Amino acid sequence: MRSIRSRAVNLGAMWSFAILAFTATFLYLTIQKQNLFFFDEALLLRHSQLVSAVRSDGLGGANRFLRSQEYKNAYSGFYWQVEAQNGMTIQSTSLVENSLVLPATGTGRPQFWTGSGPDGPFRGVFQRVPLPDGSTATAAVAVSLRGFWTEAGRLLITMLLSFVAIGFLCIGGIMMLTNTALRPLRRLTDDVLNRWERGAELKASEYPEEVTPLINEINELMERNRLVVERGRRRAADLAHGLGTPSAILGNELDKFAAQGVDTEAAREALERIDRQVKRSLARIRAANVPAYSLGGVSIETSVGRIVKLLSRSHENAHLSFDIQNLAGYRASMDPHDLEESLGNLLENATKWAKTTIRVSIVTENGMLAIRIEDDGPGIPEEHREDVLKSGTRLDTSTKGTGIGLAITAELLEAYGGSILLDRSDDLGGLCVTFRVPGRRHDARQSGQA
Repeated sequence: MRSIRSRAVNLGAMWSFAILAFTATFLYLTIQKQNLFFFDEALLLRHSQLVSAVRSDGLGGANRFLRSQEYKNAYSGFYWQVEAQNGMTIQSTSLVENSLVLPATGTGRPQFWTGSGPDGPFRGVFQRVPLPDGSTATAAVAVSLRGFWTEAGRLLITMLLSFVAIGFLCIGGIMMLTNTALRPLRRLTDDVLNRWERGAELKASEYPEEVTPLINEINELMERNRLVVERGRRRAADLAHGLGTPSAILGNELDKFAAQGVDTEAAREALERIDRQVKRSLARIRAANVPAYSLGGVSIETSVGRIVKLLSRSHENAHLSFDIQNLAGYRASMDPHDLEESLGNLLENATKWAKTTIRVSIVTENGMLAIRIEDDGPGIPEEHREDVLKSGTRLDTSTKGTGIGLAITAELLEAYGGSILLDRSDDLGGLCVTFRVPGRRHDARQSGQA
């Protein structure tokens, strides 16, 4: 569906051009009618002069018209002609060898007629006039319409150009009015996006009264969405807690049986499979039920700092140094708990293999944030990098773990539209984990918000 702006501009433009076309046509016809009226008035004046001369001096009186240069020049467009009752005809020299074809009947009142003269269409006036000797004659004056239609064409072109210019000015005005009218809606769109980030309520008093019902509905819908999402995440957390304890108990019981020499390998594998599937499903549930306002961004600098501080307290990590490069201003569009769980899995995995150094850096790639966690450990051979992202796969069983940390993190990121890429660190030589997640960089005023 087209935008309101484009529809308003298009409809406004069509309506404006329709009005302008009607107005231009009406004005043109009105002006033409007025011009024809003045044309006929001038024609009647010429005819009255001829009639007056014929009535007073007979056919000879018509010769007065020969004194006017416009009736002398050949095909000048101005003509007169007098036809006596006895068949005698005199006419202006501008007709040269042509004659005006007068209507068959005439009256004592002036009558208009149109015809074709030596230089094209003309309009004329004729009348039966009494002569001094008691006979009658038909006196006619005609003027070529060539000049009339030439002026009409110029008028039409001038009006068309003027109304086209007015039409474009109208379109510009319509666009300005539409932008002004829609500005509150654009601001509403921006405020709705910011409201997702802040969790604040939209204030109906800040918008035109026409959209007040819409704002109230948006506020109510957002509140319902927040409650539904929080309820879903709470149930997922309860389910994880409820399944975690029995799973741990079953694991302890299997350890006891194993200590007594019972073969528990198949049972333990089944339990780990259940554990992996539950964690994967719960990760997807959490990602699918992220509160919309949390998608506005979670501070990566704060999350990484909190995890590094926790890992540094461990005696096992006392020999490690964490190189945390500039993370200020970067915010991930994830739930805070999911972000820290993912980062925690990756950083904890790095502490198991790093010799002395772990580096955390960040760049932007095609609208995504790429968080890089590098270490100076042995790394992972290229042919095994895809295997470690599969649930339960462990390349070295000498370290503690179930082998599902990276897999669950990958599953969780995939639910958010992110991904994990394993590579070799160019500087440190160990593993480089690129943790891609939706997000953006905020300015200094926003970067302090967690």
